[in-house]
Amino acid sequence: NPELKAKIGFIPDNLSFFASYTMKNAVRYYKSIYPVWDEERYQEMMEKFQLKGIKKKINNFSKGMQKQAAFILVMCTHPQYLILDEPIDGLDPIIRKLVWKYIIDDVSEREMTVLVSSHNLREMEGICERMETLIDEMSNTRSSRLLAILNNYPIVSVNAHVRPFKKYWLNLICGIMVP
Repeated sequence: NPELKAKIGFIPDNLSFFASYTMKNAVRYYKSIYPVWDEERYQEMMEKFQLKGIKKKINNFSKGMQKQAAFILVMCTHPQYLILDEPIDGLDPIIRKLVWKYIIDDVSEREMTVLVSSHNLREMEGICERMETLIDEMSNTRSSRLLAILNNYPIVSVNAHVRPFKKYWLNLICGIMVP
């Protein structure tokens, strides 16, 4: 469903990019598949994240730089729903604050809904409105509980995708930020 996909931004923990893509190539690709692309925001974020002018392939970036690149690309599509798996893993403290600033600004200004999975409980406590802990294997009870929680937030259309990604929810802390 292209209409639904256009509303969802997803940044996995294990990133993969086309092997030969630079940021310029990635931007061209994102512009071709997403109906919304904010070029002004892209330029601003590239400067703030200090990636402007870097011409090497994204695959050759450090893990932290790859996370920043993925974050910039996704945020410039103005997703209605943002799903993040270990979003700040590999980022230094200054960049972490910048990432959360952009997310919180979009939650308050655009009413974006964010679903976060992270092992970093301390950081999530200061950011998320609602948190759930899933331990060991997700039982039907735990799975049902997570779906019930999600039903209380404007992320209902994504619920069907929670079960296929069951393995990603094991031993994770899930935080939900809503407007």
